[in-house]
Amino acid sequence: ARRDVGAGSAPPDRSDCAGGCVVAVPFPLGKALDRGALFGVNRFTGKGAWRVAATGNGFGPHAPAVLNGDHAYVASEDCYVYDVSTFTGQLLWKANAGGSLDGVAYCGGSVWIMSGQLERRSATDGSLTGVFQPGSRLTSNLSTDGARVYVTGYNGVYAVACQ
Repeated sequence: ARRDVGAGSAPPDRSDCAGGCVVAVPFPLGKALDRGALFGVNRFTGKGAWRVAATGNGFGPHAPAVLNGDHAYVASEDCYVYDVSTFTGQLLWKANAGGSLDGVAYCGGSVWIMSGQLERRSATDGSLTGVFQPGSRLTSNLSTDGARVYVTGYNGVYAVACQ
């Protein structure tokens, strides 16, 4: 069933939403994408709580947002990684990663994104703090056990220490 999903307006007719939902405790549902916006939905009422416009012509994560406290980190196909307050929808920062992004993780106090290479970014401002390039393309979303970030690629599975 389709519901009101963003600042009082339903999404355009294009298949509602893409990407996975993330439940942010205690209240909004952080949901990524619908034709140019990241939005939060009150999970109790189904009403739109906030909406953040995306950069460029499109916005669409392959993977759900990752939560850390009040922060929702979203890696998007519009070449940006976003940090949005799950409670207010305030855009805390966005950083251009130079290419479409396929995954996001939070580990070791940093935001990790996958764009064919694995990048470590500052959770404070999104600045690039490290890169892992195994010599072949990386292809999966990211997983973490809190100590390492895991990603697969053409030549195998890689585990990279978060610190």
